[in-house]
Amino acid sequence: MGCRNRFFLFSSLLFLCLSSQSIAQSPIILPDCGVSYIDPQDGSPNTMPALDTLVYESYFTDGQTLRRYFIDINAFGGLQADRAKVYAIMPDSSLKLMGGMAFGNCVGCLDGFALVDDNILAVQGVSDVNTMNMWLASFNQPAFALTGNLQSLTGVGRLSGRLPFCAIGWRVEYSVFSDPNTSSTEFSTHILCIQTQSMCPLTFGIDIDCQNDSLYLFANVPANCLMGPAQAQWSNAGGVAATTANAALPLTPANLGMYYLTFSDDCCTLQDSVWVQNPDLPGGAGHIGLQPGARDPGRYRRRRAFLGKSRRRGYQRFTGDDTGSPGNRRRTVYPARL
Repeated sequence: MGCRNRFFLFSSLLFLCLSSQSIAQSPIILPDCGVSYIDPQDGSPNTMPALDTLVYESYFTDGQTLRRYFIDINAFGGLQADRAKVYAIMPDSSLKLMGGMAFGNCVGCLDGFALVDDNILAVQGVSDVNTMNMWLASFNQPAFALTGNLQSLTGVGRLSGRLPFCAIGWRVEYSVFSDPNTSSTEFSTHILCIQTQSMCPLTFGIDIDCQNDSLYLFANVPANCLMGPAQAQWSNAGGVAATTANAALPLTPANLGMYYLTFSDDCCTLQDSVWVQNPDLPGGAGHIGLQPGARDPGRYRRRRAFLGKSRRRGYQRFTGDDTGSPGNRRRTVYPARL
């Protein structure tokens, strides 16, 4: 065989090899939540036993929110390993692994029924449905959605947990062994639709106390939304001004101007800014200025302030005592950022 013919044969074999690999690597898309998928890998073009990749992906539209996921699996206790992993889609479109489980013959494979919550194994080896239901109820979780073929709980599991409040979506990936030559059910899954538990706004602002010549910075995200301890840093033109969410500074010219806030937990980082200026008196002198409301002498008019580059409106609240006498504090609070 000449060199040209050998090269043509080699090129043809290489093309066939790469083509078969590209077919095997093309994921099978699971389009919907709230649906039971029974042997979804049967949609693969494979004619020989192989590992198939199944993918479900969804994006959120309701801002910073605490969400929970629940995924049910029945891997039917096969000899090969079937795996599932959950990812949060972060604001930069990167994927953050949130949890996973595997059944079958592998190191780390679980013995069903198994429950993994927030990537922590709660239980495995449960052998009857009543005990399985008791475990789910004890974690305040929905009933198991795959109600068929539960005679043996080998290979049965629930994967659950929270997603970071700043996540813009989530993704579920499965690696499932399939044999197109068998007629029995090999794998099934049910992806429950995301449950929204609470909103997670970033609330922040400034509080000026003229009587004590003090400036207070404050920032907060509801504690139940956080994954790990909260960390915060306030910076201004002079560098880092504070490394806590709530900080007190002297009200001096050096501490006026733009402040930049970075607020984070183990998964999310939020950034924003606030402008701090010495409040003017009605006559123009620098310091706290009170404007009694014309309709209600016991109340004090709100002033408009602006948030850094975004020009997001906030308000400055003036306080007085029950008789309507002027107080000495002014707070600028910005609408919760979602």
